[in-house]
Amino acid sequence: PRNAATASGGGLDRAARARASAGRGGADTEGAGRVAEGSGVSAGRRRAPLLFGQTGWSLPFVFCLYAYQGLVAGFALTALPNHHAGLGAPASEVAWHAVLVGLPWVLQPAWGPLVDRFGDFRMGRRRFWAVAAFAGSLAALLLLFAVADAPGELGRTSPVLAAHSAFACLLDTAVDGMIIDRV
Repeated sequence: PRNAATASGGGLDRAARARASAGRGGADTEGAGRVAEGSGVSAGRRRAPLLFGQTGWSLPFVFCLYAYQGLVAGFALTALPNHHAGLGAPASEVAWHAVLVGLPWVLQPAWGPLVDRFGDFRMGRRRFWAVAAFAGSLAALLLLFAVADAPGELGRTSPVLAAHSAFACLLDTAVDGMIIDRV
């Protein structure tokens, strides 16, 4: 007996062949992935993975997060120590600032197991950590308004920027994990 597809002389279309091949456990025409119906992607081409489930803004958003981390780290570890040294802060205080602000980046690998182990939240395994870390880093930066800019005040600025560095490291770890999951 002939079915409607073969009766019309056209045979099975590409999507039907791909579904049939996937159902039999055989290799499909897309290689490692399947193409959704109506996606406009030909059956011979694999669709690129999305970073955060959205199109268009994912890559610029990730770029902005990394730029944000780099700008603040550059300010905290380069510009601010030079500024305070120019104002006459002792070298030991400037060195202590650099150690305190840089320490979270040395300890960054410790965030990985935490983010990977405790991340099954409704908004995504790592997205919760990224949002919480970004909020924490912004809150730490807002605390800088309460700290006076004087040569003797680097000791008050350092813990605030160290807290920001800890949140920025967590943000970096979560975003890196999200990228690795999607690529």
